[in-house]
Amino acid sequence: AHHRETCAPATLTSVRFLSLLTTDTSVHLSPVSPPSLPPLDRTSMPSNQDLQGGKTFGLLKAQQREKLEEINKEFMEDQKYRDEEDLPEKLDSFKNKYAEFDLNDQGDIDMMGMKRMMEKLGVPKTHLEMKKMISEVTGGVSDTINYRDFVKMMLGKRSAVLKLVMMFEDKANESSGKPGGPPPKRDITSLP
Repeated sequence: AHHRETCAPATLTSVRFLSLLTTDTSVHLSPVSPPSLPPLDRTSMPSNQDLQGGKTFGLLKAQQREKLEEINKEFMEDQKYRDEEDLPEKLDSFKNKYAEFDLNDQGDIDMMGMKRMMEKLGVPKTHLEMKKMISEVTGGVSDTINYRDFVKMMLGKRSAVLKLVMMFEDKANESSGKPGGPPPKRDITSLP
């Protein structure tokens, strides 16, 4: 009988210990589960943000094009470029070329935008070469190219690498007859 008595408290304490454990784990679980909800929300949010991002990106592009249009007007009224033949057509094509670049939110061509464009044109450049290309256009003052710099480069007499690439692309497009026809096809097939 004495043996049984010592046994009972042991089971009691172990039961108590177990209940403590379970309450303990539930205590641990309850704070864990609410915080695990926000991350879930956060992961489901980007899809909405992407939609918004798409919209804002579209808006940004539209605003950038408007800005480019305004700068084109300035060039049209600039005495320095009065003698330039086909100036309106040229400016229009510069605008379209410039808008093809991935512009940053300031509407400038940065290193990444330049990198993507060069790869798209099939003339990938090293980081160093691109730095040099940008400083050729900006005179080394900036590490991004704004539209004014771009137009001045295209209308100017100096032959910057970027200008040569752009002019070469023009010739390639003219010779293929359909501007930008074949390249996209090649891009799709080269996708993994």
